[in-house]
Amino acid sequence: MLTIMELDDLLILGGRSEPTRAELLLRKMREFAVEYSPLRSLQNMGKQLAMSLRKSDLLIISTGFPIFQSKVVFENDGPVGAIVLARMLEEVDVSTVFVVEKELSGAIQQLCEKGGVKFPIVVSLNPKLDKVPDILIDAGDPVLHIEKPGRTEDGQYVSMRGKTVGDYIFPPEELDRLISPKGVFAIGDAGNEHGSLTMTRGDTACAKKLGISGMTKVDEFLLAGTSNFGAVALSKILMQEFGASWNYTVEYEHRLMEVAKELNLVDGVQGRLSMSVDSIPWDEYLSSLNLLLVSKLI
Repeated sequence: MLTIMELDDLLILGGRSEPTRAELLLRKMREFAVEYSPLRSLQNMGKQLAMSLRKSDLLIISTGFPIFQSKVVFENDGPVGAIVLARMLEEVDVSTVFVVEKELSGAIQQLCEKGGVKFPIVVSLNPKLDKVPDILIDAGDPVLHIEKPGRTEDGQYVSMRGKTVGDYIFPPEELDRLISPKGVFAIGDAGNEHGSLTMTRGDTACAKKLGISGMTKVDEFLLAGTSNFGAVALSKILMQEFGASWNYTVEYEHRLMEVAKELNLVDGVQGRLSMSVDSIPWDEYLSSLNLLLVSKLI
């Protein structure tokens, strides 16, 4: 049986030869005695989200982190995990509305089709327009952000390479305001995502000391080694909360990664088409997935 600290390390993909960004951040939090546990956040998120979903039967997922190469492309981290989660939720009669930027909407639609999501709704947002479709306004359904840029203290949205990407996204905190959701949740892996300030309980001075740049809060934030991995772990917790079987397989996620590559979603660290996520090779990621599969506390 793994300890809580070992499960925390599993969630941030600790133990690799090269530490993940999440692992480095968690080390800093432990060094400065910041009380944050990825496992506890995952468990809390699962309980709160399941409670909301029993009332609404619908989850709004916002995903997609743009990076700028010779043109703007989106990461494979986030969309793949979102599809895994949506497919699992259909098993308990929960539908998903994907709210994504228009440049990503076609890829999400095709990932849903290839991934067997039967009844997806994909809402396309124009980053240059400060409005959302009327159907989303005051919808009240819970919102989950998976790997979305977080607003910095000076109002920018920045990639890990220090590039501003605000022109290519619809501000996630504005989306939250317009939807008026019954619960806002977020998953990230580096501290520059929407909701990252939640890890320090809103303490901006502490966040700066830790190198966290995303200065927005949500109800619960999960730090994971990759956001895909966080979403997969969340799907397991939610199936437990609903008393349903977790019918996840690594082969299924591997196929989604192949489709993502075909759709020009890139490794966010390497900036190129790859079966890796944030430079983590599939084989290394697979070893963590296998631990997740057998873990009794996750």
